[in-house]
Amino acid sequence: MFKLQRMQIKKPEIIIKSVLVKGNEMAKETDYNEIIRQEEMEKGVEPVTHTYLGSLINPLPQGLPKTISSLCPECCKVIEGRLFEENGKVILEKECPVHGKFRDIYWSDVN
Repeated sequence: MFKLQRMQIKKPEIIIKSVLVKGNEMAKETDYNEIIRQEEMEKGVEPVTHTYLGSLINPLPQGLPKTISSLCPECCKVIEGRLFEENGKVILEKECPVHGKFRDIYWSDVN
């Protein structure tokens, strides 16, 4: 017997997906936000590039390597960190001027 599960995840936009499942098998997945984007493109609706107050919305950088803000685990000072792939894992490397270098696994799988 199939049942419909609905999931909502809050991020910069609400992502709505419907998944038809039988046991642990996923039969169909639909991303309604992608359907809405495609319909808007067909209608000629421009993508959002500015906030309501006129500030420019910069596109989020995707992929690796990437520079991010991080915290020193010793003093909690905001420091610059670098995310990169190594052996199928995402590694975070950062250096505090007082406490030295730190290197951690950020994600265990790059995918």
